[in-house]
Amino acid sequence: MKSAEKTSSSARLPHSGRRKNAAPKTVYHSYSKEQYISLSDITEIPDFPETDNLWIHCYNGITPELCNRFGQRFKFNKLMVEDAAVAPQPPKLDEYDDSCFLTLSLLEWNVAASQIEEHQISFLWKKNLLISMTESEKDEFEFLSARLSDPSSNVRSFGIDYLLFSLLNFLIDNSYKTAKSMLDYYDDLEERLFFSDFDDISTLHSYRRQVTLLSRSLMPLLNIFNKISLPEFSLATPKMKRLFANLNNNVTQVINLSEKLRDSFSFLIDSVNSKNAQSVNKVMKVLTIVSTIFMPLSFIAGVYGMNFAMMPELGWRYGYPAVLLLMAAVTGGMIFYFKKKNWW
Repeated sequence: MKSAEKTSSSARLPHSGRRKNAAPKTVYHSYSKEQYISLSDITEIPDFPETDNLWIHCYNGITPELCNRFGQRFKFNKLMVEDAAVAPQPPKLDEYDDSCFLTLSLLEWNVAASQIEEHQISFLWKKNLLISMTESEKDEFEFLSARLSDPSSNVRSFGIDYLLFSLLNFLIDNSYKTAKSMLDYYDDLEERLFFSDFDDISTLHSYRRQVTLLSRSLMPLLNIFNKISLPEFSLATPKMKRLFANLNNNVTQVINLSEKLRDSFSFLIDSVNSKNAQSVNKVMKVLTIVSTIFMPLSFIAGVYGMNFAMMPELGWRYGYPAVLLLMAAVTGGMIFYFKKKNWW
């Protein structure tokens, strides 16, 4: 029987996808409470004690050939193998007879590019076996090697479900750090907006969109963890099911922070629009005042520009300087009035 939790998304964060000419790197971890074996950079899948837990981590690119090797060696469902070779995919959990396929996103803040980057991570999970695969060029889970080498660590004392819990908890913590990095960047943008001439509204729209997608990429995890914690889910022990259920609290915290960030960026966008509107209003105010001043001057010039024969001012010796003085007086009077009313 197969079931899945899916989410639809028309827009995605910058995603690596399946890279061409990928050169996957594989690390094998076989462990129990008594022993720990770690192997890497080997071409053939080695044999490990059947009683041990086996974690295989692949990074720096995933190929269909690699997925097929794992599928044939460990007898995974063909649909699982096909899903593992496809990217990007929405976060989901597909359950099969004796195994399940889980995929979600590793979200990281790229300091140089000032944007969130997404790497898909897929898990093939069955009893005593976990295979994790990612396109990331570095081993994001290297920290677990030190914990596995410590005989007193919890990860050595519990089963493969605790290892998966540790990996997922790391991914959620990483998402929280990503949201915090965006919060720091928001503070910098806010300062630039109110204390400099920053007005790049397209940049603010881009960040608001990234924060929205960050939240959307995390929401499906709530359903995934709820599904793992159900009594009928067979790959996790009752104790671990409670821990997986508790991960929902961490996911909710990150989602709430993302929602606050989205509202904050919306506030900045509104502030930029208001700032730009004020600038336009100032320009329009000056143009309106200038136009208002020239309106009576144009009227005076129009009257005396008609050149009718019976206009006595046209033949007056002081007619021309008198009109100039009249224009100057009108201009001065209007400027004085505008100043008095604080319109200018």
